[in-house]
Amino acid sequence: MVEERCELEKQFDFGEYPLISIHKTINNTTVSASYSRDAVNRSGNVYIFDNMMQVSFNEELSSASFHMDYLPQHDTAVMKLADGKIALLHTADHTLTYEKVDNKGVMITDVAYRPDDMNVGVFTDAKGRVTTFDRTSGDVLHVETAHCLYGMEVSAWCCHFFDENTFLTGGDDCVMKVHDLRTNSVVLTSEVYHGGIVRVRDYPSPFSVMIGAYDSQLRLLDTRNINTVQRSIPLEGDPWDFKIHDDDYISVAAMYGGWYILNGDFSVRVHQVQREKLIYGVERYKRNNTIESVVTSSFNDGVVSLYELCVVHDN
Repeated sequence: MVEERCELEKQFDFGEYPLISIHKTINNTTVSASYSRDAVNRSGNVYIFDNMMQVSFNEELSSASFHMDYLPQHDTAVMKLADGKIALLHTADHTLTYEKVDNKGVMITDVAYRPDDMNVGVFTDAKGRVTTFDRTSGDVLHVETAHCLYGMEVSAWCCHFFDENTFLTGGDDCVMKVHDLRTNSVVLTSEVYHGGIVRVRDYPSPFSVMIGAYDSQLRLLDTRNINTVQRSIPLEGDPWDFKIHDDDYISVAAMYGGWYILNGDFSVRVHQVQREKLIYGVERYKRNNTIESVVTSSFNDGVVSLYELCVVHDN
């Protein structure tokens, strides 16, 4: 008989500066950034941690980090900031820089780069706008309000490239839109969601992406027909962030629904319920064949938790 046990190893208190996103790097470290809960002073820092979550690097950002992604092919963390800037940290040499483009005080919610040309980027913002920009010059190439509800602007939460010419965006209007860079136009829309669309991630099969929304569903979508849901799973909370790992397991930060480790077919392997915590970040690490670590971050209390997940064979 095989049993999986999940035990809390350590907790770290970041107080009023909770960590929003957590990512392991190609250097066997962890990178994250903070977002102050102070509504007036939206400050934040970027951190690098060792494998026991001890801080090895810490630098102040120009503003709070709403969300972070990590690009392993460039060993770079991309932080979307509350002051409308985009911060970039090369984790190996701790070099912190900023994109030249500036959203003039409006919070950036997500950033995506053209897969065949990293000099072209797209970002979404808290006013429902989608902006394409030239990284070399910082020039804005195109901007439009893509997400609104009853004539009012709503937050656009995410953007993601399908290929070199098309990218999708999602927002609080519960609509996913596909944009064509060549014509600066929306070419497709999908309205299969019952809550705001907050996150898009790659899935390791052709023409597939994972979509998280404020309707407590994680979906696998066919990019050839964006109204076709290939697979979905109801969760006990909204999938704010998630990622697929090299062994096809999927870690999910499900806000007030705790955190999950899913199998590649979206079935539940582990679910840790934490009703009192607002889980915004999760990362998973393999220590060996039987022991894994899971790190989570909670926004409402600023606590980072380190769990040991082990497989026990009962003979």
